Amino acid sequence: MATIKPVLNPQINKDGTQTVRLRFTINRKLSYISLFKVVPRHYNETKNVLRKSSPNAEKLNNLLKSEVEEYSRRLEYLKKNKPNFTFQDITNPRLGSTTLFTYLDIRIERLMNNEQESTGVKYKQLKKSIQGFRDDPDLSEINVKWVEDFIYYLRSVPTIKSETTIMRKVKQLKTILNDAYKDNINVDNGARLFTVRMPKTIKDKLSIEELGLFKSFDNAKLNLTKDTFLLNYYLRGLRISDTLSLKKSNIVNGQFIIQEHKTNKKRAISINSHVLEIINRYDGESSYGYILPWVSKDPKTLSRYQFKRHLESKTTIINKQLKQIAGELNINKRITSHVARHTFATHGMIKGMNITQMQKLLGQESYRSTEIYIRSLVDENQLNELSSSIFE
Repeated sequence: MATIKPVLNPQINKDGTQTVRLRFTINRKLSYISLFKVVPRHYNETKNVLRKSSPNAEKLNNLLKSEVEEYSRRLEYLKKNKPNFTFQDITNPRLGSTTLFTYLDIRIERLMNNEQESTGVKYKQLKKSIQGFRDDPDLSEINVKWVEDFIYYLRSVPTIKSETTIMRKVKQLKTILNDAYKDNINVDNGARLFTVRMPKTIKDKLSIEELGLFKSFDNAKLNLTKDTFLLNYYLRGLRISDTLSLKKSNIVNGQFIIQEHKTNKKRAISINSHVLEIINRYDGESSYGYILPWVSKDPKTLSRYQFKRHLESKTTIINKQLKQIAGELNINKRITSHVARHTFATHGMIKGMNITQMQKLLGQESYRSTEIYIRSLVDENQLNELSSSIFE
């Protein structure tokens, strides 16, 4: 005897949601597959569907229906072909074909519903690129030749300007293939283990002299952007999303207490005289209590994803204005807000900091990732400066 039924996990998640799961009863033993999170009041436990008033109710109900239908199909197959089947047999999609787009769509729905929209958007863009390349393939059909042909196709797309973008898409594809492999889907080992060779590039950063030009730059229309870049730099290469989110309430005992958007880790960064000068310059200009007056919408009215998109739109403006500043200063480099992080790390290495110290200052999780990061920053000019310091 085997049955499948959607149920709501009684355990409350940290964010107050509950998880919709598929409950499998096989020979009186229960097993579960988690699908997505919902606000409890949005779920009808009698009908086992999301209420129509719930956000994305139609999409999530369709997803739930398709999951039930898929596993019911597998169950019927096993009843006919393998009487003594287990839960692991039911969750093994080798029983039937699984196409790349079907697998991607399910992943995207789950990501979007679990507030991982940025990753979901990247997978949507990957799907769009593949749609321009070929029709929806079965996951098992994607082999090394398929991946190589996909790379060749991407190089012919006019809107894709760099090899780095192409390799990132291939890495995303590999992630999907490896996730499918973990889900016991039949995938080609050569494709999922395909070697991605990211182009070796030296990241742009400002020299000490160029940073001095930035500091002395004065233009009433661009000074906020200049100070935003400098604040990133003075706060140990803080990422732009964290800088734009800084509030006075983050200041505790002469430090900024920050929870990073990217890593969700807490950091404490001292407020030096340079930082304090910028704080005072824009004191009271933000309507919502931010250190810098970039946020122009009430965060209380925005979802987490909407606020992130709002910060991204401001970052785009900042990067365009940084390009203008670089042009006026005759700095022939592609200056973006993230270059402040590169600049801080490079200057730290020139002044004698080791990789372990830099790892802690940048807030990176591993020594290895910091080592790779520093390697992408240091060019011959930096090596010359480092070597000169030996003889001083």
